[in-house]
Amino acid sequence: MPLNDLYLAIQGHFESSIILLILLISPTILANLIHIKLS
Repeated sequence: MPLNDLYLAIQGHFESSIILLILLISPTILANLIHIKLS
């Protein structure tokens, strides 16, 4: 397997992992911001 293909595979997996993390973390951050504004 060429190194370039491996790099692209890792990069693609890394990017999708970041998107998943953002989707999971964003609601928590929004909830905290709303909670701070209400209190």
